[in-house]
Amino acid sequence: MGAKDLAFKAYFANAEPFADVVNMAFKAYGFAVDPSRLREADSVQVMSMSKGDGQPALRQRIDDLIKMFMLEEGGEMKEIMLGLEGQSRPSRFMPLRIWQYEDHTLATAVRRLSSRGRGRPKGGIKPLPSVLMLMLYMGLGDWSGATRLSQLQRRPNGRISNCMNDIRMNMLTITEISRRPVDSFISDIGVVANAIVHAKDPKALERAMRRSKRFRHLSPEAADLINAYTGMRLEVSNDKGELDMCYARRFWEKKGETRGKKNGIKIGEKRGEKRGLENGIQLGINALINGFLNAGVAMEKIVEQLEEQFNLSHRKAMGLVKKAMV
Repeated sequence: MGAKDLAFKAYFANAEPFADVVNMAFKAYGFAVDPSRLREADSVQVMSMSKGDGQPALRQRIDDLIKMFMLEEGGEMKEIMLGLEGQSRPSRFMPLRIWQYEDHTLATAVRRLSSRGRGRPKGGIKPLPSVLMLMLYMGLGDWSGATRLSQLQRRPNGRISNCMNDIRMNMLTITEISRRPVDSFISDIGVVANAIVHAKDPKALERAMRRSKRFRHLSPEAADLINAYTGMRLEVSNDKGELDMCYARRFWEKKGETRGKKNGIKIGEKRGEKRGLENGIQLGINALINGFLNAGVAMEKIVEQLEEQFNLSHRKAMGLVKKAMV
């Protein structure tokens, strides 16, 4: 299992982000879950489709992002097994994998009910739980894979095709989550989505950061998920979930200073100016200062970083920071 899969599972093992994505995906259907009422279900073994030597092949994998939810409806308690699958790239066989999830999830429930004679309680046979699967697409491009089983088949014409089961895939994208207000979620999934979607666009991420103070606080699992999908190196400095300075330094330096240098050199070359590199470094300094300020870093710490990174005098560095704060 790769770093992305491990980070995905570790983050969504928490009830709050799990409930947030489920509620967003199915709100239009009048369905919502309370994270405090979610409980872990038994692990489910599935067979997923992959290509080998140009041909579809089956390979075994284990995925256990399955949670149980008891829905109270009409005076009855109805058991629902909620499953979440993450996908980084479009997959042609994704509807088939979802079908396998549902099949194996129900098979697990059957084994659980029939073991130790628990299949026949008073009042008759206990009903099987309902299964609701959701695929969270973590990619930034459009989904180009199939969304229904019928799209993978050549079904016969006529009404007979209506008698054939068609598996529909419930899908939510990380881009859709990033468009929702960060503070509308229980968890920090909105922060995670914005960081992943806007990782290559510092200005867009900066605008998102200004809209909510929640960008200054992340769970360790959220930071790990962002790191796995973006290549950033976010670090949580204490048990309160506060981001370490290295977030601003490593991200804004890389996205701001480097871009500033390149832009400055390009402008200098076009205009025939020898000061292109100097202009680029100045742009990088400005981007670095703005990044630190947006991340809530103290002025003294910013000055120290400028002195260290750009060999500036204390007076010069202090003047630049004060100018940016005006």
